[in-house]
Amino acid sequence: MIEYTEVLYREKQKMGSTWIWFFIVPTSLLLLIIFSYGMYQQFVMGKPWGDEPLSDSGLAILGGSMIALSLFLPYIFSRMRLEVTVYPGRIEYRFFPFQIKNRSVPLERIASYEGIEVRP
Repeated sequence: MIEYTEVLYREKQKMGSTWIWFFIVPTSLLLLIIFSYGMYQQFVMGKPWGDEPLSDSGLAILGGSMIALSLFLPYIFSRMRLEVTVYPGRIEYRFFPFQIKNRSVPLERIASYEGIEVRP
């Protein structure tokens, strides 16, 4: 049965801090450029990439995975958010997209808490 209760407080925080993007974007671009070049050199130009090159199928799997990761990483970081909802008697939270369902914590399990007033 679904319980309908009054929401005392709700907050959503995006994880879009500037310092994270200074790490994520260059790392993703570097992965994308390196593996794109390596795949181009080995598949199109016909020259083995590196001192101990992978087989074509090995490079296709590894390179494809790294290119996908370099595109997926910025996307997942752009979608990350922490959602907190306070109800009488419990707090619910989730860290999307890693937690799809809300987790609930009864107030009795929290050692201490204090209500404060903040300016938006």
